[in-house]
Amino acid sequence: MSINILACEALQVEKSVKDWLTLTKTDDETSSRIVEDLKNELSGGKETWLFPFYKEDELMFYHTYFKIIGSK
Repeated sequence: MSINILACEALQVEKSVKDWLTLTKTDDETSSRIVEDLKNELSGGKETWLFPFYKEDELMFYHTYFKIIGSK
């Protein structure tokens, strides 16, 4: 079986880190680690590949979605 790819698109959506952690019901210890890692990246540390940034003093990141359309 093969699939013919008709379209492929990547979408980057701005997300609030706080809202995302609440939505995903991330425990406090893990949430703190994620926030620390994102802030560390903004200070020149190791990349998280979430592309963090601040928007109006709120820590944000880009949530990347991939859309692939194909047919059999």
